[in-house]
Amino acid sequence: MSEIRNEMPTQLVNFLQGGKTAVLATLDQQGLPHTALFSWVVAKDSKHVRLAIGKGSTTLKNIRSNGKLTISVQGPGMAYGVKGKAKVIKDTIKSSPMPCVLVELVVEQVKDDNAPGITITTGIGYKWDQNPEQMAKVESDVFEELRS
Repeated sequence: MSEIRNEMPTQLVNFLQGGKTAVLATLDQQGLPHTALFSWVVAKDSKHVRLAIGKGSTTLKNIRSNGKLTISVQGPGMAYGVKGKAKVIKDTIKSSPMPCVLVELVVEQVKDDNAPGITITTGIGYKWDQNPEQMAKVESDVFEELRS
């Protein structure tokens, strides 16, 4: 049976310090899951995750509607599902070239999704196809703003 706790383990907090991807799941107005892949995700501490989310996105619309959010994170040796209540805490992320808000998830439940006898070897990687050096600087600034 999967271990369930009320805060993120240190391994996960350390992993989510910027530049990692996570799958976000929200609920739409029909109660159906809506998933989206995000990379601007930072763990502020074991009870809070901050995200930069596009102002026109379905993900943001769903968060504003009901606040329910689950984040699925996979990385070397780990797989976790993080559930909680999310809300917009800042209407503009100044360091983002795209219109984004800062959303904070207050962690209510963390489930260890590792399966016995299986080791996760990688997470979901990504790279910027255009202007990678410029985007690396933008990301660094966004991650810093998410942490502050």
